[in-house]
Amino acid sequence: LWSPAGDKVVGAITSVARSPREGGLALAYVRREVEPSGPVHVGAADGPLAEVEALEP
Repeated sequence: LWSPAGDKVVGAITSVARSPREGGLALAYVRREVEPSGPVHVGAADGPLAEVEALEP
């Protein structure tokens, strides 16, 4: 996972799945500096954008 500016790595995907309702889903370790509901690039600095959602305990 890359920052929205594409200038640094901010996380790594650990698991992926496909949901009939939601489409593609992934679990990832993300740096604390990334805000929940914030965007990240997937796969490369210029990759598609995805939204970060925090898991509730």
